[in-house]
Amino acid sequence: MKLEVATRRIKTFGERFGEAHLYLAYHAAFPLALTPDLLYRMWANFQRDINGEALNIPWMAVADLLLSSLCDEVGHELYEMDTVVRSALLKELKGNSRFGDKRINKLSDFLLVYVQQQLDSHDPDIRDFAQVQRWTALAYTRPSEVAQEIASVLAGLKLQDKTEWVRMASVVETFAESLAEFQPLLIYARGKDRFTHADLEGAVAQLSNLTQQGQQVEIPGIWLNKPKLPLLEAERIAQYWLKRLDIECPEQSFANRESIVKWLVGSDLDRFEVLNSKELEIAKQAMEYRYKILRQRYLGFARVRAYRNLITRLGSLVTLRHKIQTWVALSRDRQRTVLDVLQEVIQELLQSDSYIQQQMISISELTTDDRLKNALLFASTEEYCLRPVRNQPLLAYRFVNFLRRTQRGGLTQVPTQDLVRLVSEEILTDDSDNRINLVDTQAVAEYQEAIEIEEQQALGKTVQQEFEDYLYENLGEEAIDWLRLYLQGKPQDEIAKKLNQPLKEVFRLREKISYHAVRVFALKGKPELVDSWLSISLKEHNLGLTPKQWQQLHEQLTPMQCQVLELRKAGYSIEDTASALKLEMHQAMGEWTKVYLLAQALRSQD
Repeated sequence: MKLEVATRRIKTFGERFGEAHLYLAYHAAFPLALTPDLLYRMWANFQRDINGEALNIPWMAVADLLLSSLCDEVGHELYEMDTVVRSALLKELKGNSRFGDKRINKLSDFLLVYVQQQLDSHDPDIRDFAQVQRWTALAYTRPSEVAQEIASVLAGLKLQDKTEWVRMASVVETFAESLAEFQPLLIYARGKDRFTHADLEGAVAQLSNLTQQGQQVEIPGIWLNKPKLPLLEAERIAQYWLKRLDIECPEQSFANRESIVKWLVGSDLDRFEVLNSKELEIAKQAMEYRYKILRQRYLGFARVRAYRNLITRLGSLVTLRHKIQTWVALSRDRQRTVLDVLQEVIQELLQSDSYIQQQMISISELTTDDRLKNALLFASTEEYCLRPVRNQPLLAYRFVNFLRRTQRGGLTQVPTQDLVRLVSEEILTDDSDNRINLVDTQAVAEYQEAIEIEEQQALGKTVQQEFEDYLYENLGEEAIDWLRLYLQGKPQDEIAKKLNQPLKEVFRLREKISYHAVRVFALKGKPELVDSWLSISLKEHNLGLTPKQWQQLHEQLTPMQCQVLELRKAGYSIEDTASALKLEMHQAMGEWTKVYLLAQALRSQD
């Protein structure tokens, strides 16, 4: 949550209920979580300020606060404040002359007494929760003691205790402000959390910030072992290429050699970790192929010479030469040469192709050396143009698209009855022994689009049938009749006449069906089917959100909801998510529902 949103909520709460209610909210922000019992006890114990003056907080303030927008219900009679809201209220508590650090100390003593009995509970969940509340009480008054106890718990954890690492990392992040002087502890917890999630790159980035040498880190009297991080496959490949370039390209500066290695390996380093041995070998062969292109025709050459090498190499493609010769022969301008036309096609490719545009951006981030930039771009362009598509180089299809856009074509014909099977995929040149292929890629694209539309319609009918079966079981046949009329575009008054029901009852039926559609069927009944139909799956489509909306979603989520979203995106089921975060099933489902509905609201803004 953004600070301005939190500030607005606090201001609205104060304007609605008054200053006395705000005083209770200040105090309620001290514990990490609230229960009605805890808040009532706080209300009873803190009716006066540090000067002994009455605060006049009414008993109804407890219910008003718990049910306000300042608190979120995360379980049965268990409430939490958003981290930003909590921090803002605590800042007000400490800055108010009626409370200050003295009241913080009193709240600490009160919370320590309150959780003491729960620390001895037979229920491990209650015991863990009480321990976190105890750390909350001590964090502002005795931070070194809290840091030492947390470090002691971390030292006792095994690498296999993934759920416990997730929980402890969340706890440490909660105390990040009060434990700011213990940066090694924060860095260590974040690094180990990423390590247990197989995010080796993130773990290396975090743990490399620890200044201690060797395999141990000292945190207030506790020695923690650094995890032994295996070398990433991408790092091994990069080291191999650096050594090889050092031998084969000594004339290039070290910075240039590093840039070439980054270009060869690519930006997505994680992809190497999921490849099997055969796929990894193919990836290495692809790098060899790119390097061979770069070294033979572009590296170390002046821009004009390198560009001439590119045109000469692409112009040597027999298939493409025949296509261009045929087109020139059929066009009005017969004085143009193959290389003239080829240069036009290449220039259009450089200016409009999304892949080449992305390569330009990436290369500009890799190096500031203009000659190397040109060499890498020309090598990328050659490799891209020569990629085989249906046994022909991709550039051949780009030429056909060029013909279509310049409207000089007419070389292909598409039968009206069949968009894919062309009358002829070949055309004769002046030399009758040489046939060239001019597949109409636009026709293929239109056919594939038509197939996708048909599949989408079929999937939509499947969803409708499944939802009708669900409605029949839960709301009866009348709900199905309403749905069918609604999908035909009928207004509610006309639906009411068709169903012979009062308009008020039809509106009520609509609300019931909407609730079941969004809250039950789409979330619990057939989520995979609905997500696939609407293209809003979490893994493939980020809930159907644009990158900007995805960022907005993260900004509006609570820390708990962010963890739920992260685990669900990683493939965890609701049951596994609940287990990992030490939540009840209904709590995890509740948090996921909030995330899903918030994403739906963001999609609806478009």
